Formats: sequence, structure tokens, C-alpha cells
Amino acid sequence: MDERDDDALHAAFQELLGSRPEPPLPSVVDAAVTGGRRIRRRRVVLAAASTLAVVACTVAVATTLSGPDAGHSPRPVAPAATPPARPGPTTAAPEDGRAQPAEGTATGGGAAQQDSTGGAEPAHTGAQRSGDG
Repeated sequence: MDERDDDALHAAFQELLGSRPEPPLPSVVDAAVTGGRRIRRRRVVLAAASTLAVVACTVAVATTLSGPDAGHSPRPVAPAATPPARPGPTTAAPEDGRAQPAEGTATGGGAAQQDSTGGAEPAHTGAQRSGDG
């Protein structure tokens, strides 16, 4: 390239640049504020969506676990087998060696009473119901 070509190229660039005004430069502060608003808006939307999802899952699990009979309380079930009867209190053995049950003490009322094997047995403190015997 010679000097004449350089001058022509320089003149062409000057004509091109002089024909339009220079574009304004964007402000760094304005771009940061706009980006911060966008990030904040995105976080709020994601937090609201995740909160809604957690509430929906909680409601779904609660309704699934409670089942269709949620308003009814369970009924107690009777035991499958009755426990073996404990020997009642006895009185002193007669001459034939067999122990006899004491009269009027079906549930027991003393602090400790002897059973048929001779060991001490703690007394029941519950009230006697009529009809038990």
C-alpha cells in the first residue's frame, strides 16, 4: 500500500463516521440495576412456586394417609384370648389339706394375701364390680 491508498482509506472512514452520530454507551450502573431486578424477580417466582409445590405435596400426603374414614375414630378390638385366671385368696387349710377360697373377697382387699403355694401376692386396689364372681 502506498500513501495515496492510505489517504483514500482514511477519508472513507472519516466520511462514514461523520455521517451518523456516535451511539450512546450503556451505563454500567443501569445494566447492574436491571440485572439485579431480574435476578430478584426470578428468586421470588421460584420461591413462590416451590412453596406451592411443598404445600400441594403436604396436602396430598395428609389426605392419602388419613384415608376415607378420617372422621371416624377407631373402635377398640376385644382381646383374642382372655388371660389365665389368677388363684383367688384362700383361708387356712382344713384337715383334709385342700385350700378353700375366702368368702366375700373375690377381688381381694388386704395388703398382701397368701396364695395356694404359700407365697405372698399383692392385693388389688380396684373396686369390686357387682356381678363379678
